[in-house]
Amino acid sequence: MHALPGHLTDAGLTRAAADRIASVADADGLGAVAGLDLGADPGRAMAALSESLLDGLHCAWSSPPY
Repeated sequence: MHALPGHLTDAGLTRAAADRIASVADADGLGAVAGLDLGADPGRAMAALSESLLDGLHCAWSSPPY
C-alpha cells in the first residue's frame, strides 16, 4: 500500500484525499475503499488502486525466494 497515495495523486486526487484513502485501505482493506468518496473521477481512482496492487505483486515476485 506504500505506493497507493502516489498513484491516487497521479489520478487527480488531492494529497489529503489520497492519504485518507490509503489509510482506510491499510486499516480495513481494499473493500472498504468502495464506500469512500473517490473524487470527481472514481474510475481513475479505482485504476490507481489496481496499479498500486499490481506494483506490490510485481515487487513480491521479483524478490527471491519465489
